[in-house]
Amino acid sequence: MNWTKEQKQAIENKNANILVAAAAGSGKTTVLVSRIINKVIVDNVDIDKLLVVTFTNAAASEMKEKLLNKLYEAIDKEPDNKNLQRQINLINRAHISTIHSFCLDVIRNNFFELGISANFRVGDETEIEIMKEEAIEKVFEDNYESENEDFQLLLNMYTSYKDDKPLKDIILKMYDFIASIPFPEKWLDDAIKDYDVKEKDFSDTKWGKIIIDYTKSTIEGYLKNLEQAKKTLEGNQNLIDFYENIKKEIVFYQTIDYSSWDKIFFQINSKEKNDWPRKSKLDEYEKELKEEAKKIRDSVKNDFEKKLLKLYSYSSDDAILDITSMKKILIIIQKLLNEFKTEFTDRKREKNVVDFSDIEHLALKLLINEDGTKTVLEKSWFDRGNKLLVTGYRREEQFVPKKYVDSAYRHTLQLITDINEKGELKLQSERIGENDGL
Repeated sequence: MNWTKEQKQAIENKNANILVAAAAGSGKTTVLVSRIINKVIVDNVDIDKLLVVTFTNAAASEMKEKLLNKLYEAIDKEPDNKNLQRQINLINRAHISTIHSFCLDVIRNNFFELGISANFRVGDETEIEIMKEEAIEKVFEDNYESENEDFQLLLNMYTSYKDDKPLKDIILKMYDFIASIPFPEKWLDDAIKDYDVKEKDFSDTKWGKIIIDYTKSTIEGYLKNLEQAKKTLEGNQNLIDFYENIKKEIVFYQTIDYSSWDKIFFQINSKEKNDWPRKSKLDEYEKELKEEAKKIRDSVKNDFEKKLLKLYSYSSDDAILDITSMKKILIIIQKLLNEFKTEFTDRKREKNVVDFSDIEHLALKLLINEDGTKTVLEKSWFDRGNKLLVTGYRREEQFVPKKYVDSAYRHTLQLITDINEKGELKLQSERIGENDGL
């Protein structure tokens, strides 16, 4: 097949993360299949050592079929190639699946590491939603009965006397949000710590920086549009008043000082009124140009009032005070969120079910620690020291273990401590007595 330069790079490049972005039907899957085949044939990587994640189960099946066809094509060219023949046998063990299928496979093979039942199942969407509703109701009932003051504070802030649904929605939405983040408890702890604001100028805080970057980007857009409106009016003396009006708007946005929060705050909130001129003696063409410019100018004006004026409704001191006062509220919300999570998790455990979020987090827990270090499953399996080989010989239908001479020990157990590239085992002998279990 004649590959493009970019396709060839995607197939052959090594030792780097590669992102392939292309339109539907442009051959992304074909390129990925060719990259896998290249790994197998050129780099001698067994196909079951690769992890290939697809979006759907159907896509996974299609991927396996395409890989199998490519392997058969390669074998037709090299019928005596034992490596290719071996890959045909290995493809059924290849990890080609959706991300959730892969995670489930990891969990089912290591459920004992997680302290969960071996026969857990994935709950359906309706079942999970019912358990969520029951859990949030139970948590709220318990807090009502205990007359928790912190809980009452949240009710006063986020609900009306008729309905506590708004607060329930906040807890459920926060739960769904943090469930999409690795190690959500740590993430939430770190996020709340950010509310200990030490900066004296709000522009130096993480929120201030984000808002100012957004402001700069927004104003760049305003200026681009206003320059277009100014250009529309240029060179026509009858439209000079409108031209000057647009020019004044441009000068305002060009001279905003971003050196501190309060300077931006003052300038945004002290913008002078700039009424659109009235002029009746214009021909039809001039009226069209005027209206075109006015439309752009009004769009900028409305966006400014809707966005920037609202963003800069606090001075630096007031904004910092508002942020720091939110920490207490967030800690209370975090406590309520944890109560919900515990109740929800208990209900799932009672029914021996997991949801899709659990699948992701349980698999992640098996593969990596919160600090980024790899867990035991990321080490080679023989390092775990639980794979034993019993040596002996067969007498008719009976297996006879080796026996040490003049010893009470009957069995020789060999611990696999290493496997070399040729598949040869390095063994360490262990003696097990007659009454010892395997």
